[in-house]
Amino acid sequence: MSLSRLPARRISSLAALVVSAGLAIASSDLAAQADLKADQPPVSPARTLDLRVGKIDTTTRTSLLAQPAPVNTESTYVMQLDGPLTPQRETTLKSHGVALGQYLPTHAYLVKLHNADVAKLAELGFVVWLGEYDAAWKLDPEINSRAYLTPHRQALASRGMAEITVLCFDGADTRPAINEITRLGGEVRSANPEGDQWALDATLNVASIPALARLSTVQFIEDGPEVTPRNDTNRWILQSNIVNQTPVWNKGIHGEGQVGGLIDGTIAESHCMFDDTVAVGPTHRKIVAMRSAGASDVHGTHTAGTFAGDAAPFGVYTTNDGMAFAAKLSFTNLSAIASSGTSLSLRFQDAHNDGARVHSNSWGDDSTTSYTNWCRQIDLFTAANEDSLVAFAVSNGSFATTPENSMNVLGVGASQDTPNQANHCSGGTGPTLDGRRKPEVYAPGCGTISASSSTSCGTTALTGTSMACPAVSGAGLLVRQYFAEGWYPSGTKSTPDARTPSGALIKAVLINTSTDMTGIAGYPSNREGWGRVLLDNSLFFSGDARKLYVEDVRNSAGLTTGQFLTYYVRVVSNAQPLEITLASTHPAAAVGAASPVVNDIDLEVTDPSGTLYKGNAFTSGQSSSGGVSDAKNNVERVIRTTPAVGLYTITVRGTAVNSPGVKQGFALVASGDLIGGCTTPTINTQPADLTVRIGHPANLLVAASATGTLSYQWKKATSAIPGANAASLVIASAQLTDAGSFTVDVSTPCGSVTSNPALLTVLCPADFNGDGFVTGQDFDEYVQAFEAANSAADFNEDGFVTGEDFDLFVAAFAAGC
Repeated sequence: MSLSRLPARRISSLAALVVSAGLAIASSDLAAQADLKADQPPVSPARTLDLRVGKIDTTTRTSLLAQPAPVNTESTYVMQLDGPLTPQRETTLKSHGVALGQYLPTHAYLVKLHNADVAKLAELGFVVWLGEYDAAWKLDPEINSRAYLTPHRQALASRGMAEITVLCFDGADTRPAINEITRLGGEVRSANPEGDQWALDATLNVASIPALARLSTVQFIEDGPEVTPRNDTNRWILQSNIVNQTPVWNKGIHGEGQVGGLIDGTIAESHCMFDDTVAVGPTHRKIVAMRSAGASDVHGTHTAGTFAGDAAPFGVYTTNDGMAFAAKLSFTNLSAIASSGTSLSLRFQDAHNDGARVHSNSWGDDSTTSYTNWCRQIDLFTAANEDSLVAFAVSNGSFATTPENSMNVLGVGASQDTPNQANHCSGGTGPTLDGRRKPEVYAPGCGTISASSSTSCGTTALTGTSMACPAVSGAGLLVRQYFAEGWYPSGTKSTPDARTPSGALIKAVLINTSTDMTGIAGYPSNREGWGRVLLDNSLFFSGDARKLYVEDVRNSAGLTTGQFLTYYVRVVSNAQPLEITLASTHPAAAVGAASPVVNDIDLEVTDPSGTLYKGNAFTSGQSSSGGVSDAKNNVERVIRTTPAVGLYTITVRGTAVNSPGVKQGFALVASGDLIGGCTTPTINTQPADLTVRIGHPANLLVAASATGTLSYQWKKATSAIPGANAASLVIASAQLTDAGSFTVDVSTPCGSVTSNPALLTVLCPADFNGDGFVTGQDFDEYVQAFEAANSAADFNEDGFVTGEDFDLFVAAFAAGC
């Protein structure tokens, strides 16, 4: 790929330059045509002024052309023409003493009249209206009416004060406005030139602003800008979508111990987000490797900052730090890929060898939508390295292109920033050429502020999917750290629970967190995919109402054609949506294949009533029954917004696993108010009736099976027996009072079952025949056993039949029961 391909995906400002250039050419052409047709009748006049305050119909307003009178050469007027301006018209107006200023739609201008004869202007024919600039047009309707985000602006508004920007007319003196603001009790904070005019930053009582607007030198007063750093918002939008709430960071998960792979323009290592006193390498605080480095690049430095930038104090969030600011980076200059397209998988492998497990890429090839060799190399790399996830920014063009259309890539689009993060900003619309869903997730990418390569510690704002991809990749490192540190399943950090997540699991969690972007019609859709990343939707911490259940099945334990695995979750309440995501890392397609789909595994979910939901079969924003299995996507989802309470059966089915000699692994994620990974127990052996003599041990036993940890509670009649919480109930020395009916409740977190009742009978010692009564028959039968030296006559159970046994029996017989 030539580097000339990069601007389409680098930053929208570059695209804007291209667009602007195109418009400039078109404008020149139009101007030339207008010159040629200047003597022809003009188009029908549009008699409105389209201003911030609204549309002004000049046909309803008094025109100075109708009442010619001397004009004030110091005042600013508005002149409207009957059509576009031509060079001939401009020359004519200038010869009549008219100095044209700023353009006002439609076909109108701010003008100064120098010794102009208004009567002669009226005779020109193409001038249709001339009037004073009304003071009411100078007031921004949004002044003091916005939903302010910063405490400072909120406090000002509550006191009836406003921060305003005051723009003076071209060439106007600022002193009258400054003096008036001061007289009205306000404050001028600064004054700066903007082209041919001056602008003032001021604070003023809202009630006094109309008085300021009456000054002849003032052109417009608008609500002052409220500074909200755009990369600073990504930190909370991706974690909670609640202003300044960072629940993942609050648990100490900032990217510690993680490495991200970045292929882009060269990072400015000297920038304070990356610099260190030691050379780049394993001991460098931020960059473990930098390959094919060249001159520092604005794009690469910016994306690196969003991914993992960390300015001093290190390890503590500073405004505009990256999403995984405690992580490190393995970097490769994109020029290495540009000069050798076939080396892409090798460069990914380099980063993987450095410890990188989430790879961010904000570049691509917009000239094709085919499954190219780049796509294949990505799939080859990820299939061979199951721990790695590769993310790509989708094209900023009108549709998804290459290589975000590889099977295993996580495709990222850009949403707008707060408060419009539910709206689209940039990113091509899917599906891929072969019909798969891309992009898959979104993050803010409009006006993102991050590291500037031309400064030692400064920032700059850029726009595009390039800015969104490293934010999502940084979130992926946080997800990886969550599992690597053992936060799952308890929601509390636990070293014994630490696991190495697969790239498929990281991908499944990121997608499972995603939320519908309500500013885009339909969900899911080819434009937004599965929506905007919101980590708090899936990552579970102790005390959270929303729980998490995952299964991470590597290829070695995966499925072959016709096999399936079944899992269970019990939904406790419908207070939370039930979201289930299946993601898998697939083998690469053959060279020259039109479709990259090799294997097909499917997600099926059956609810407590037996209704079946198939993966990716959606209606009105949630899963619907019926539909067909998805044979193309390696991400499938089931969502029920108000799920029925009860046990859900999740089946992952190996519909077609066509990769020879290789099973198909997967990751499964479920979140909601649920308990996962278990089934309702099945009792395999019921407790049996038991008869023992008084003082003898009694042992009641149950055998049960289930997925998940089993627990037991034995009961006598309907009363729970304290401490009787094992599979067996042992009574060391049964007494007459122990006799009765016993049951046991066998439970898992997903449900419980009660055993059949078992009758325990405790016999009186002299009731030799066990009929429940002590009679002469018992005496006679014991005598017979004693005389025969039968072991049944061993009353004291010492292994011998002696006179002591006879004496004990006689005493018991005399005592009765």
